[in-house]
Amino acid sequence: MNANAQQNAVEYLKTKKSVAVFMHIEPDWDALGSASALQCVLRENGVLCDVYTDAPLSFAMSLIRTDTRVYNDDENSPFDYECLCVLDAGDIKRLGRAAKRFAEHADTVCIDHHVQNGSFAKLMCVDPAAAATGQILYELCGGKVSKQAAAYLFAAISSDTGSFKYSNATSRTFEIAAELTKTGIDMSQICEALYESKTEVQLRLTAETIERTHLYCDGKVAVCAIPNEVLIKYGATKSDTEALSALPRTICSVLASAFITQQGEGYVKASFRSKGSVDVQRVAAALGGGGHIHASGATFIATLKEAESRLAELLSQAIET
Repeated sequence: MNANAQQNAVEYLKTKKSVAVFMHIEPDWDALGSASALQCVLRENGVLCDVYTDAPLSFAMSLIRTDTRVYNDDENSPFDYECLCVLDAGDIKRLGRAAKRFAEHADTVCIDHHVQNGSFAKLMCVDPAAAATGQILYELCGGKVSKQAAAYLFAAISSDTGSFKYSNATSRTFEIAAELTKTGIDMSQICEALYESKTEVQLRLTAETIERTHLYCDGKVAVCAIPNEVLIKYGATKSDTEALSALPRTICSVLASAFITQQGEGYVKASFRSKGSVDVQRVAAALGGGGHIHASGATFIATLKEAESRLAELLSQAIET
């Protein structure tokens, strides 16, 4: 655990009367699962706790029921929580519209496993070696959580380890997963929601992703760019592309990949994935983004064509260094 995390963050939060929990924009299941598990733990200890998202949850993020609110950034609206906590965000900018309120609050906590861009909370509880924020949270709870909290933590850890197949999954990760199942959670139901629940639109977009994936650097780099007209064609939203970012990496020869979508006003969003020792976090950081060695992302100014060309070059350089 990070040296400045001298105090157990969960125990600290239990001493508060009210806590608002945030996560990064466009949350994945490590973010939402960890936030929901923390909400369970705090409510079970008599703390008023609400979880906030920057926008309504996507279809995929709604398959497991959670209790969340969409953040209202009206500074005149009541927001009288004693403490604010953020999970799974390595940069305060990743909080989206809530970043300003978080920065101005006197009592803040961050629990995360990303490499941090500065200490932006009063209490920073960070362990970049952990497979998931959910794993850190489980340890902070002393391995004692309710069945409902365990279900959320299992979803968090399973998703951020790629169903335990990524290199970040350690023997301790598997031990925790086993301990979580002992609470009686329905592991198969959770995994079905995470990995086997797609709409027809999402399946059609999978075919588009395969068709639009191009190889570079002798097949070691794969880049897929999805234009907005494809989403319009199927009546899809950007959230329908969430599960597709890792698909180009599944090609046997590919060591690094990028999945690109348009974000409006000349911006694109790129999700990077890699294998072995290839560090795509450095590529993301160079573009103003961040993440992990094997899974990162960035949003930057470019057309789709410009972005594909630029990322093919940057990923090729990442492989060669």
